Amino acid sequence: MTQSPAAYADILSHSQRANFDIDQLLDARHEFDFSRPFLPDALARTNRLTMLSPEERLVFNQVRAHAYLSIFGLVEEFILPFLLDHARTRLDASDAEVRALLQFAGEEAK
Repeated sequence: MTQSPAAYADILSHSQRANFDIDQLLDARHEFDFSRPFLPDALARTNRLTMLSPEERLVFNQVRAHAYLSIFGLVEEFILPFLLDHARTRLDASDAEVRALLQFAGEEAK
């Protein structure tokens, strides 16, 4: 089911308001605090491992965060080419639709 041009225009408008610059979120001097977990326990699920010491659970949380980031990065590598292939087939669509797809691609490229 295809969206109406008005729906794409609305999506485009919302995405432009929510637009961000990654450099505004993290400056180049940002350093990780290895004294803290990198993932919430709801994702890392390391607090249940009572056979590990608190220090070992902290390190394991950070290892799990690295694994999560690696999987996330792998998936992200496929989104942009897939999205651009899809947008290429829609070049004859409304201006709002093409711009919304390209805006999404731009956000994914960040």
